[in-house]
Amino acid sequence: MSTRKGSAAKRGQKYQNTVAFNNVKYGIDTKMEKILGAPVGAVCKRCKEKIEWRKKFKKYKILSAPASCEKCKKKTIRHSYHRMCLECAGAAQVCAMCKQSSDDIVDMPASKMEQLRIQQEEEHKIAMMRERDRRTFLRRKEREEEEAAAAAKAARDAEAGICDDDGEAASDADDTDTPLDGHAVDPASAPASSDDDVEDPPENLNWEDDISDDEDTAADTDQLNNNE
Repeated sequence: MSTRKGSAAKRGQKYQNTVAFNNVKYGIDTKMEKILGAPVGAVCKRCKEKIEWRKKFKKYKILSAPASCEKCKKKTIRHSYHRMCLECAGAAQVCAMCKQSSDDIVDMPASKMEQLRIQQEEEHKIAMMRERDRRTFLRRKEREEEEAAAAAKAARDAEAGICDDDGEAASDADDTDTPLDGHAVDPASAPASSDDDVEDPPENLNWEDDISDDEDTAADTDQLNNNE
């Protein structure tokens, strides 16, 4: 053990990694395919990150046989790193891995077999419908998918800080006049132009006297040119 005194700052590792770890660098075998396809759910976000880390760095271990639930004592656990079965964890509203109550429990996604079963049931249901009911059902399903996609897009825009009000404000800013000096001028704040603002010529000017003076000057100039 080192007895060196001084700075307590921890140094970095001797051999720094220059390339990130790639769990599929040499291809995907059957075992790795099962690991990557294993669903992660019924756990809190922190436990989900732990399981995802194990899958990323090849530390994930697949259950070879169903495990026993710590609450009901039945062998009903079919997901790795779970300590409670889905039924007990859902009834108690706790994480199936850390057994802690949390508000951010991630739902368990449907397995491939369950998704296939649901798809087959839906196809059978559609096949048994009349043509009119089938078209109505497909239109309703398409409308629901569009609404779900729009809601997801709105949620992503809200997280990114994009909203309609900012967009309208930006468009209003573009409509303002920008003079050569670079300062924007708001049309609402600019003074309104009208006929009353036009300055009238002074009333004491005598246009006829000015014209006669110009004619006298032109005549004198012509006389001088003739004398020369």
